[in-house]
Amino acid sequence: DPLTHMVRNSIDHGIEAPAVRANCGKSPEGTLSIRAWAAGGRVRLSIEDDGAGIDPVCVRQKALERGVIDAEQSAQMGDTDVIGLIFHPGFSTADTVSNLSGRGVGMDVVKTNIERLGGSVQVSSRPGIGTRIELSIPLTLAILTVVMVECAGLRFALPESSVIEMARIPLAGESGARMHVQGACVLPLRGGLLPLVDLRSVLGLSGADQVAHDQHAIVLESDGRRFGLVVDTLHDILEILVKPLGPLLGRLGTYSGATILGDGRVALILDVSGLAERGKVARAQVPEDRSEARADCAAVIRQLLVLEVAGAGRVALDLADVLRLEDLPRARIERSLGRAVLRWRDEIIPLRSLRSCLGGGSVTEVADVVPATESMRVVVCDVGGRRL
Repeated sequence: DPLTHMVRNSIDHGIEAPAVRANCGKSPEGTLSIRAWAAGGRVRLSIEDDGAGIDPVCVRQKALERGVIDAEQSAQMGDTDVIGLIFHPGFSTADTVSNLSGRGVGMDVVKTNIERLGGSVQVSSRPGIGTRIELSIPLTLAILTVVMVECAGLRFALPESSVIEMARIPLAGESGARMHVQGACVLPLRGGLLPLVDLRSVLGLSGADQVAHDQHAIVLESDGRRFGLVVDTLHDILEILVKPLGPLLGRLGTYSGATILGDGRVALILDVSGLAERGKVARAQVPEDRSEARADCAAVIRQLLVLEVAGAGRVALDLADVLRLEDLPRARIERSLGRAVLRWRDEIIPLRSLRSCLGGGSVTEVADVVPATESMRVVVCDVGGRRL
């Protein structure tokens, strides 16, 4: 049923009339391609047409008119996120209703049914070129390999296909501990900052406001979004028999199924895409034409660390130059030859106030910039072999 609905949408909304296609320099006959292949223990389906594509400007305007999003949300959404609004219940860009589509029902059901199977849906489109919808579902719908985790005394299952790696979260005060950047909790990992989603908070479990002494982050990836799921305990990797959920739990968006463990207990299977949505994890922007953009990707896309500097607004540092981001007490500032320095990993490195640098002041007056009663946020950089 999901496949049939998407084929109908491609024909009715995507493929233009012959006269319109001729005016655009296309063949009067449209082409709809459906491909299926197995990769990494999953079945992938691709439905691609060479029609008019999805115009993000039109989708954004319709979403604002119908109250799906407000102006503030619209300003924060990229084109990829805007196109994803076609899966919102009741949303449609069609001005008229045809025998095939245009009623605003179906695409949300497609997404729900696919995710209920432990799969995901991705849409990429270029106006005037065409649209590609990619589905990914488990190779065997009845048997699923999962990583068992525990949180607040309850056990949950995570599809192994979405798990990238597992990492221990250092305790507060240890090197590499979690931190907050722009109100979001992140974990320094592999030279970058990994967004964290606390399973306790997302599911509303008891003790959501408390931090366990020993927690782990399971690095997950879904629909181009990579994040760390914070859990209390990691257990075995198992092959489980998937049981469908009832309609009440199915609507929550955070569970894709359930299973009965060997001791008779029931464990819910977590929906990785739903967890990313509930945790408000941003989707990475991926070039639409991957074949042409891959060669130039390194020259075009740069990872930046954005900082808020009082009195100077926002500035950005190249993430490749950043070694660590830490909150340190004011007492850690030392003096050497009249200059402010910081003892970091058995090294003495110069300490500069970014506010003073941007304001044209002295770069050695860190003690005057940071009050004695406050901690300071320090970005340790390595530029050309020099650390500061």
